[in-house]
Amino acid sequence: MSFLDIAQLIQALLAFGLLIFVHELGHFIAALYCGITVEKFSIGFGPRLIGFTKNDIEYCISIIPFGGYVKMAGEDPTERDEEEEQTISTEGNPTGEFHTAPVRHRILVAIAGPLVNLAFGLILYSFMFMVWGEETVGSMKSTRIGHIQVNSAAEAADLKVGDQIVSVDGKKVRNWSELTETIMLTPPRNKVKLNLIREGRTVTASATTKSRKVGSRTVSQLGILPYQTLFISGPPKIEGLQDQDQIIAIDGQEIHSQVDFNTKSQKGPVDLTIERNGKLFTIKNVLVNWHFQISSIPKGNISDKFESGDKILRINGKPISAANLNELFQELDDFARNNNSSPVSFQLEKSDQLTTTAEIKPTVRDRRPKDNSEIDWHGLGIRHTYTNLVCRENVETINYNFFTGWKRGAEESLEAIYRTFNVVQKLFTQSNTIGLVSGPVGILRIITKQSGPSLVFLIAFISINLAIVNLLPLAITDGGQILLFLIEAIRGKPIKLKYQVGIQTVAVVLLILLAVYITINDVRDLFSS
Repeated sequence: MSFLDIAQLIQALLAFGLLIFVHELGHFIAALYCGITVEKFSIGFGPRLIGFTKNDIEYCISIIPFGGYVKMAGEDPTERDEEEEQTISTEGNPTGEFHTAPVRHRILVAIAGPLVNLAFGLILYSFMFMVWGEETVGSMKSTRIGHIQVNSAAEAADLKVGDQIVSVDGKKVRNWSELTETIMLTPPRNKVKLNLIREGRTVTASATTKSRKVGSRTVSQLGILPYQTLFISGPPKIEGLQDQDQIIAIDGQEIHSQVDFNTKSQKGPVDLTIERNGKLFTIKNVLVNWHFQISSIPKGNISDKFESGDKILRINGKPISAANLNELFQELDDFARNNNSSPVSFQLEKSDQLTTTAEIKPTVRDRRPKDNSEIDWHGLGIRHTYTNLVCRENVETINYNFFTGWKRGAEESLEAIYRTFNVVQKLFTQSNTIGLVSGPVGILRIITKQSGPSLVFLIAFISINLAIVNLLPLAITDGGQILLFLIEAIRGKPIKLKYQVGIQTVAVVLLILLAVYITINDVRDLFSS
């Protein structure tokens, strides 16, 4: 493990620990405010690693970092007997124990953790917008289709470039991220109803989603890409072109996506129509000269002929037809599934312009149906590069001051709440969604890949996610505890101790089973990546 790997792991553990600390701090402060005796404040579970005791409260970090807790006197029903339940008071709490505190105090303690997580998420979002601003691209603000992949669900449904998707199965989608997430959470090979706007008219279409692998997970897709407005970025090496020329067409065919540009410019010189200062120009015989390039070589099971920077000329003796990385790896995956893990041959051009051939043998982990099989390319990295000109969408940077930053932070917090509720709803209505959920291992893996504003954004989202999940009325969550306390308030007496113990036992068993299932998926993702 390299120094960078260790640093990223430490970063992830610190971020995860911070989220736990913030949540438990809410419970801790509320308990002290309500006069409840706190015995222990732990980040992590299991045996104590380090800690200290102050004012009869033990503060510690424990060996298992995936969680934390505040231990309050009288909180655990297994440590009490039935007679103690009769001592509960509606006013005051002379014993200082949790179970004898007034119901309103126990509800306050239970809800404080999620509320602090919500507040923490808002603070982080607002801080991020004030410090770094916000970068956006036009295509992500819309649900307009810019490209339809060959043999995709969208092609079979006769969707058209320029169609704007308004809703999926009656659920409105406001932007490309929301559209993508909605489709991904739909069961594979499931029929969805799409409401579209096509040339100013409302149109209805029906599409049967197809599946694709993301790590070890199977998600649904339509096979569409967003509608993009592309510009030349940076000084091109071609006479007649300038930085920020808008790309309109290639050989007379309009361009609405990066994939279109790559596909139509792949074969050789083209006539490129651009717009500059409101005027159209056509530049003849433009050689874009883009290619796929090896970007990283992991150790093990790969020919030592691969080197970072190698240009990929052919795969299995055939010219490359893919126009982006998704299409390229889809072709590679299909070959591996249909050829029993046979080696794949890459014709490479080295930095000295000499050519060589290198092979990689993928690992196929069979599943049914066949297109669900996992393909492991052992971490082979491929990137897409341009030689003579670079084209991309323009990125707009929005800056925020102290006041507008808080406003934008509140908007993003509400968006995170909305997205979390959407996923939770799918968990209870669609059997495939649980397989897409990540636990601590998966979250740590994702955090290790982030830095700067993306790291802050992710921590803020997870904090709000934790708040909402903890407020669900499930037996092991804070929301479940609040529900029991409300039942107690309505009944005028607590639920019998044996029922409390039974509920807690069943909840713990279910939680362990769920944690094992999610962790298995996370670990498989870890190794497949």
